[in-house]
Amino acid sequence: MNYPKVSIIVPCYNVERYLDRCMSSLAKNTYDNKQVVFVNDGSTDSTAMLLDSYRKYPFVKVIHKKNEGVSVARNTGMENADGKYIMFVDPDDYVEHNFILRASKEMEKTGCDMIMFGFNTDWTGKLEPVIPLEHYSLSSNKQIIEKLFPRIYGLSLERFHNWLSGGGKLMPDKETGQVWRWIYRKSFLQKNNIAFEKIKVGEDMVFNAECLLAADSLKSIDDCLYNYFPRKDGLMYSNINGLDSLRNKLDVLEQRIRLGQIFENKTGEKALPLFGGSCIMSCFELAYLLSKTDDYKTFKSYVNNATVQECITHSKIGFKNIKALIPYFLLKTRANLLLFLLFWTVNKLNIKMSY
Repeated sequence: MNYPKVSIIVPCYNVERYLDRCMSSLAKNTYDNKQVVFVNDGSTDSTAMLLDSYRKYPFVKVIHKKNEGVSVARNTGMENADGKYIMFVDPDDYVEHNFILRASKEMEKTGCDMIMFGFNTDWTGKLEPVIPLEHYSLSSNKQIIEKLFPRIYGLSLERFHNWLSGGGKLMPDKETGQVWRWIYRKSFLQKNNIAFEKIKVGEDMVFNAECLLAADSLKSIDDCLYNYFPRKDGLMYSNINGLDSLRNKLDVLEQRIRLGQIFENKTGEKALPLFGGSCIMSCFELAYLLSKTDDYKTFKSYVNNATVQECITHSKIGFKNIKALIPYFLLKTRANLLLFLLFWTVNKLNIKMSY
């Protein structure tokens, strides 16, 4: 096989505990033409020193920059990547020995713009496989938008209604949107000016949704090439209070609206039904979180957002999911203070809430 160059981008911020494991897995990858771009995003621990020690590997490039967040770090990595294909790795995870070879081989064989693969995760305490929901072989932008875009873009109003009506799991047909479970053709990203938006939460979903709106060909492979270890000291858990929570939710909403306009221009269909359920669930999440600090003002500012109100207006009530029925009914009838007090009580009684 002629090994095309593959660039793997690894954004790093205070990850000294995990870096050696990640680096070891990349070094052991059975691939001769790789470039690993580590971007140190202003770490304050020994991350920078560890990264500099990796310069002994001829395939490693290290970039040190001030702290600006994971989106800017990944964009910096892409700007310094010279491979034909782009892959991403988070420094607290590690990859299988054939991570690069298996993915790039499929890209060479199919000529696709992007390819999805499976991964292992320890959500339940032990590594378990997560593979694509089905074998995708999509050869037009129309097929990609119809089949896969809704599964990454958000929770639909229809799926939310089915859940309220006792229709099983909330998101049984959702594909996780992390960028580390994909390989991308670099020329495709450049041609469509696709980069990470500077938001703190949900940047992976936004990036991939934008890719799906532009891609003309896409496939999936069932092999689990990546090992994902979610950690509660990571970025997802670092900004969960007050105005930061609101800003994160509004940033993601703004991006969904932007992507929705592209979707509507391409399809002539309304985008709001595809993500309206996500807005409603965000109301619940914020009520639960912000009631811990009695921050009703911040909660109300999200609920009263015009797009959020439109999602609530177009949603339909279901009567079988009792656990969610009461908070939804309060939201639907604009009893926002009562909804907030409900979750305040839940927190005071130390009742664990999960949907």
